[in-house]
Order: sequence, then structure tokens, then C-alpha cells
Amino acid sequence: MERYLLQPTKSVHIHVSHQRKKGVSTPLFMNNDEIPSVPRAIHLGIIRTDSMLNNQKANVDENLKKKQEEKHIVYSVVVTKCKRD
Repeated sequence: MERYLLQPTKSVHIHVSHQRKKGVSTPLFMNNDEIPSVPRAIHLGIIRTDSMLNNQKANVDENLKKKQEEKHIVYSVVVTKCKRD
């Protein structure tokens, strides 16, 4: 039997709808505390949103941002190494 420690303060609820129009979501409770409903959350580095299209867009944007940051880091290392030589 697996054991999990559920943490209501770190938990969020994403109402996923297969329709374009937004429906009314029922509030969820854990240990008598309401879990906040959010349109976007990150778990293990993966962005989850309220629709598949938004999931794809958010993850592509995040990957592009990471690659841009990596490019700047590599460039600064190369420039620093060239200045030392």
C-alpha cells in the first residue's frame, strides 16, 4: 500500500473542459478546506492548464524561454573564456 501525504496548502484544482465555453465548476474540499481553482499549474516541470490547446501553447512557450536562457549562458561563458585567453 502506497502512502501519500496530501497537503491542502499546496494542492490546486484545474477544471478541464472539453468545450470552448467555460462551465461552472463545483468547489472541491480536502480536510474541510476548499482547494483553490486555478487555470494553470506546474507539476514536475510540466505545465497543466484548463484545455489541451493551452497546455501545448504554455509548454512550447516555456521550452522556448528555457532555450533562450541557455543560449545566453553559453554565450556569456564563451565570451568570458575568450577574454581570459
